Amino acid sequence: MQGCSGYVTTAGFEFVCEAMYLGKPVMMIPAHVEQEINAADASAVGAGIVNTTFDISRLMDHIPHYATKREVFREWGDSAEELFIRHLTTLV
Repeated sequence: MQGCSGYVTTAGFEFVCEAMYLGKPVMMIPAHVEQEINAADASAVGAGIVNTTFDISRLMDHIPHYATKREVFREWGDSAEELFIRHLTTLV
């Protein structure tokens, strides 16, 4: 995925997160309710667009206008271990 310009997915959580981490715009075509929620969340934070059919031209049109918050998301993702440990130690 690192070398692609954009990514089309059904909005499974892991694929959307990986695309966000790598700063790749996504076109999400949800297949069930959990994916619809993932797609709505990802779209709301600017990760990509949601569509009901496979129309690659929509993603191609979106790519030049894609504004990513890649560094913010990447920093948050990279801090996961520290956050996890901090939460565990505050609970004990």
